[in-house]
Amino acid sequence: MSSERGGSDLGTIIIAGAIGATVGAVVALLLAPKSGSELRAEIGDKAKEYAEKAKETAHEVAEKAREAAHDVAEKAKEKVAEVRDQSCPECGDEEAPG
Repeated sequence: MSSERGGSDLGTIIIAGAIGATVGAVVALLLAPKSGSELRAEIGDKAKEYAEKAKETAHEVAEKAREAAHDVAEKAKEKVAEVRDQSCPECGDEEAPG
């Protein structure tokens, strides 16, 4: 069960880190002595960069979620077969549906 939570904890940590990095970068840009046009250009560039990183992170988290769902489904199938075999040993010889 802890391995199931581990995936969501990792996703939360990654998202929190991305948000923290973004906030830190914006604050650093706002405190840097630059002209307005330079600052706006740099903020735009950083926004694009962090948007791309967020997109990549979202894809990674989604892939991990798909893998975890697949693992859970496989374990559930194994448990169903195990319970079926224990409750009805002669049923194990029959073809399982689906």
